[in-house]
Amino acid sequence: MKTTDPVTKEKFREIEALVADTLECHALPFPPVDVERMCEHEGIALLPSDYHDSFDSRIEYHKTKGKFLLFLDTADRGRTEGRRRFSIAHELGHFYLPDHRKALLDGVTHYSDTETFSPSATTEAEADEFAARLLMPTKTFGREMRDVGVDELHRLARVFGTSLTATAHRMIGETFKACSVVFSDGKRVRYAKHSESGRMSYLYGIHKGGRVPEMSRTAAFADTGKLEKKTAVIPADYWYKSLQGRRRVDERIVWEEVGSLGPYGYVTFLVCED
Repeated sequence: MKTTDPVTKEKFREIEALVADTLECHALPFPPVDVERMCEHEGIALLPSDYHDSFDSRIEYHKTKGKFLLFLDTADRGRTEGRRRFSIAHELGHFYLPDHRKALLDGVTHYSDTETFSPSATTEAEADEFAARLLMPTKTFGREMRDVGVDELHRLARVFGTSLTATAHRMIGETFKACSVVFSDGKRVRYAKHSESGRMSYLYGIHKGGRVPEMSRTAAFADTGKLEKKTAVIPADYWYKSLQGRRRVDERIVWEEVGSLGPYGYVTFLVCED
């Protein structure tokens, strides 16, 4: 089994320890973590404005002034408050991670379209992981999370002041269940993440741009706008490419739960109970 996660386990541990030290140093009550106050304490100039959709956020070091500048696009183009907070936390990741900070001091500038959790850009993925852990600290998040599902996703996003994408990413990363979360437009996958237990159980292979299965509950909801019941049991290989062609030896089922995100599409949780 192969994974496309660009952040190594060793790096995860490094990021986790750095986040814990950072939170302790700032002595910030949470949730929600006050990322703007962190910028103030660190002397980072926060510059919110309409940057014409060139980026979500950007951090750079101004050598002449000897100061870090954090540019934040706050124009109303569908960016939620949770996404805005994540953008700031993402740039703080570049500020705090030692190798990222060195690059900034050397004149490298990051233009970030945050919350994509892209497997193709290690530096951006590391900053995303820092942001997710900063806004949703592991111990607090683990105590707060009660289940995996649509209602719990919305509840946790409210508690931590985070976006649904970042919250779902964190849920799947922390759960012991074999499960996945999929964001889609009802036809094509926009983002998917599988839990560690899921990957170990060969439940993976839902890729960005892939087609939402026609027989899935998600596709039916997108077509009709109606849900007869909250969850449904479906064959796992409807969704997971890793199981396709293995039906005779692997007939697992998953609970599929889908929720509407309004103009932003759909969120789907797939949970294998066995």
